[in-house]
Amino acid sequence: MAGRTPPIRDTRIRGIPVNLNGKTQLGHLLHMGPGIYDLSLVFNVTLTVGATSGVIQEGLLKLIKQIYMKTDAGDTPLDNVSGRAMYKCAIAKAKCTPMIDTLAAANATYRVEIPIYFADPLLLRPEDTILDTNRYQSVQFEILCGGIADLFTTPGTGTIVVTVDMPITRSKTRWNSAEASVAGVVEYSQRNPVDASVTTEIKLENAPDLTLKRIYMHAATAGASGQQWSGTNSDALVDVVNLTDSDGDWVQDGIWLETQAMNKREYSLESNVSGVNVFDFVKDGSIKSGIYTGSTGELVLGWTNQSAPAALSMVSVLTESYRTPRLGA
Repeated sequence: MAGRTPPIRDTRIRGIPVNLNGKTQLGHLLHMGPGIYDLSLVFNVTLTVGATSGVIQEGLLKLIKQIYMKTDAGDTPLDNVSGRAMYKCAIAKAKCTPMIDTLAAANATYRVEIPIYFADPLLLRPEDTILDTNRYQSVQFEILCGGIADLFTTPGTGTIVVTVDMPITRSKTRWNSAEASVAGVVEYSQRNPVDASVTTEIKLENAPDLTLKRIYMHAATAGASGQQWSGTNSDALVDVVNLTDSDGDWVQDGIWLETQAMNKREYSLESNVSGVNVFDFVKDGSIKSGIYTGSTGELVLGWTNQSAPAALSMVSVLTESYRTPRLGA
């Protein structure tokens, strides 16, 4: 790949005010042309307490409700994914825990980083799914943020002010697709969460342009109906996981706790990620090893529970896939 320049880190986008309980637009801040390897959303949450108490588990992650990105060509790299899901996804990619401060009912600024990988560092050729913005005229990129009630059970008269920084790893100049063509456009997407006390399966998407790379599965108690990745992380909910289509099994009797221990080893983590399991179909480092869903029948992620769960024992799924690049209008 002669003539290519090494990636650079660009942190010019800093201190952008974030709307509480509403959307904030970021797409107009992105420069079209370079290839984006990854970017981080670093949220700075400045808290002023007022009879504030009851820290919510992973509240800084739950504050970030949705992240959405769609290009003018119709590609959707981020399909309304939650900050909590993308943070847990990043742990496997980075092989460590991204920055997150310990929240307390005390006046301070608390920070949390949500890394978003377009190029896949776990592949032998990460640039296969780099976000080639040279193909686009514009990108719609927005975040939906909650409020102080996502951080504390008793907000009292406390207030928060949130800003976001966006460090980007990109090519120095316009991406040269002739030297390093993109094999596909990454797509992070979530399926509707289910209450495991009622339902023990989630149907995944099938499409002629869609290849599935990884599944990130979250189990939690005391969740909220319809809310992605809600509740208290739990490894005492799911027992055995299967992924099947019309031709048979892709995951056959994957024991939750054993798979979690394997994740720890495979991604070189210091400890298990509570309530989360990763099912990886590109372990050999080749993007072509993913599950091409255009040739599968109905693709169903099913499981058995360890015991009879309480109501609102929620299971959520984030899929990491790639699609054939669209040509646009």
